[in-house]
Amino acid sequence: MASAELEAAPSRQQGYRPWLQRVIEASALPPFLAGIGIALGQLGLFFAWHGLGWALGVGDPGDPFFWQQMFGPNVINAALIGYAPAAMAWSRREALGELTRLAPLLPGAGGELRARIECFPRWPMALAGAGFGLLVVPLLVFDPSLHSVWRHVDGFGRAWLVFVNVLVGWLMTRSVVEELRLAHVFSRAGERVTEVDLFDLAPLEPFARRAVESVLVWVVGASLLSLIFAGDDWASDTLPFLVAAVLIPSGVAFAQTLAGVHRRIRAAKHAELARIHTQARADRDALLGGSGGRAEAAARLPALLALRAQVADVREWPVDLPTLARLAGFLGIGLASWIGAALVDAAIEATLR
Repeated sequence: MASAELEAAPSRQQGYRPWLQRVIEASALPPFLAGIGIALGQLGLFFAWHGLGWALGVGDPGDPFFWQQMFGPNVINAALIGYAPAAMAWSRREALGELTRLAPLLPGAGGELRARIECFPRWPMALAGAGFGLLVVPLLVFDPSLHSVWRHVDGFGRAWLVFVNVLVGWLMTRSVVEELRLAHVFSRAGERVTEVDLFDLAPLEPFARRAVESVLVWVVGASLLSLIFAGDDWASDTLPFLVAAVLIPSGVAFAQTLAGVHRRIRAAKHAELARIHTQARADRDALLGGSGGRAEAAARLPALLALRAQVADVREWPVDLPTLARLAGFLGIGLASWIGAALVDAAIEATLR
C-alpha cells in the first residue's frame, strides 16, 4: 500500500504545471517567442485597462506624464512578465536535455532525477511568489521617492501600478526558485555519477553547460531590470539591490549545479591517489628492505610517481576554458547592458537640463 502511494505521488506532482507554463506548452512555440506573445498581451491589457479609465472620464491620454512614467516603465515590466515564464520553460527544456546526455553515467539512466525536473513544486513556488510579490506593495506605497508618482496618477493608474509590480515580483521570484531547484537536482545528479574517468572528464561537460545556462537566465533577467535606469531617478536607487538580488542567486545556482559532481570527482581523485600511494609505498619498502621483487619495484616506481603527478593535476571541477569563455561572454552581456542603461540615463538627464 505504501509503495503504491509513493509511486502515485510523482504522477500527481508531474501533472502540475504553472498556468503560464501550460500556455507556453499549448502554444507549441519556442519559449522566447511565447514570451514575446505574453509581453505583447501584457501591453494590450495595459491599454485596455487605461482605455476603460479614459472612457469613464478618468485620466488623459494626452498627458505626457502617462507616457513617460506609466507607459515607458510598463514596457520593461511587460518584457519581464514575458521573460520570466519563457526563461523557466527554456531552462527546464535545456536541463532535461543535459540530463539525457548524462543518462549513461547515472543509476537508472537518471529516471528519478528526470521526474524531479518534470515536477513543479506547487506550494513552495506559490508561497515564494506571493511572499515577494506582496513585499512590492509596501515599497510602492511607502517609498518617499515614489510619492510624486502616486500623487500624479489617478485611481486606475494606482491600481495598475500595484497589479503589474506584484505580478513581476510573483513571476520573477518563481523563476528564481525554479533555477535554484534545478541546480539542486543537478547537484544530486553529480553525486550519483556511477563512473568518473579522471583522464577524460568530457562526459561530465553537461554539468558545466547546465551551470552556464543557468547564469544566462539570470544575466538576461538582470539586464532587463537594468533598463529601469533610463530616465528614472528612483529606480536608479533601487535597481542595484534588485540586480544584486538576481545575480547573487545566479552565483549560488552556478556553484550548486557543479558542487555534486565536484565532490564526486574529488572523491575519485583521492581514491586513485590512495591506491597509487599504497602501491608506491610497497615498492619503496621492497627497494629499501632488500626483499624479493626489487627489480619489479624499481621498474614500477617511476611510473607510479609519474602517474601520481598526473592524477594530482586533474581538475576537480568539470569546467574548461571554452566553458569559462562562454561564462565571461554571458556576464559581458549583462555588463554591457548596465553600462548602456547608465549612459542612456546620463544622456536623458543632460538633455533635460
